[in-house]
Amino acid sequence: PPKPIRTPEQRASLQRLAAALLNHGIDGPGPAGAARQFLAGRTPKVSGVRQGDPLRLDGESTVDAAVRLALGLERSFLPIQGPPGSGKTFTAAKVITALVAAGRTVGITANSHAVIGNLLKEVAEQTSEQGVGLRAIQKVSTAGEGVDHPSVQVTTSNGDVEAALLNGAADVVAGTAWLFAREGMTEMVDTLVIDEAGQLS
Repeated sequence: PPKPIRTPEQRASLQRLAAALLNHGIDGPGPAGAARQFLAGRTPKVSGVRQGDPLRLDGESTVDAAVRLALGLERSFLPIQGPPGSGKTFTAAKVITALVAAGRTVGITANSHAVIGNLLKEVAEQTSEQGVGLRAIQKVSTAGEGVDHPSVQVTTSNGDVEAALLNGAADVVAGTAWLFAREGMTEMVDTLVIDEAGQLS
């Protein structure tokens, strides 16, 4: 049988999260604020929405609500749930396009390169249709796993991704948990979109 998958990045990231929880509590300032609130079962913190009020406005479509709420998140999180075929990937692409148009950097992660690539392709289509410039970089394990699109740079190097973010050369960064758990990726994106989050430990 194959050896267990190595997870030193994830274990170190969990230790940093535990330290943030011990040092700052659930709601205090400091690193991993959204993760601490999420683990404690807090409701999303959104600019202009009072705690306890409905997140979606009367007559507002799910997509419009998701875009408005994502743009207003205050170091918080926004879970979106629905069965297969209900439009979660389409909605996520709309959200990412709106965030990029607003000048934010966005991370995309999921439990496989194929799932990540599917969402990244949808983002490339949405940004193209809406006239939003896209500068994306996708970290893959082996050549051939990445999205074939002129707006997407594909790399097998974690260093390339970190350099692109530090240099302001990328608006969207895509990769698995092995990328985003790296200490060098801490606080490097404004928003992290986790596709099929229920399947991602």
